[in-house]
Amino acid sequence: MSIRFHGTTKENAETILKNGFRPRTYFAQHLEDSLVMGGNYIFWVWLPEAEKGWEYISNKRILPNRILTLRKFNVQKIYFSDKVNRLVKRQFFKEQHGKFKFCTKCDGRGQLEKRDLLERGTKKKLTACPKCQGFGCLRPDGKRFNEN
Repeated sequence: MSIRFHGTTKENAETILKNGFRPRTYFAQHLEDSLVMGGNYIFWVWLPEAEKGWEYISNKRILPNRILTLRKFNVQKIYFSDKVNRLVKRQFFKEQHGKFKFCTKCDGRGQLEKRDLLERGTKKKLTACPKCQGFGCLRPDGKRFNEN
């Protein structure tokens, strides 16, 4: 049995329920990975063609009838080590893409505090970095990994 997980936002979850998953969508073997990499709306998806490994990238569109369930998790980050996160990302991107560089806008964190984007005095909330789209890393040419 090959059930994979995909984490996303509320808005994207509504679109996926209607249209399914686009080609080149990432699926995780473990629930925790989809929560960390995607978002707190987690799809359980039936993918018998998925190869072994911690991630699977679809080559074609996956229709909504493959979705087993969608659940929302309320995850609160209690502790987060920037140093460990950068080391893990460095190893992952070296294995997956060879050369890369950390995003200068978010300093490799993949997220910005909203106060970095809005006026001072607003509540401190995290949002995905617009330059790297939350990856924290860019290709050597400065483009995002999902750009052509």
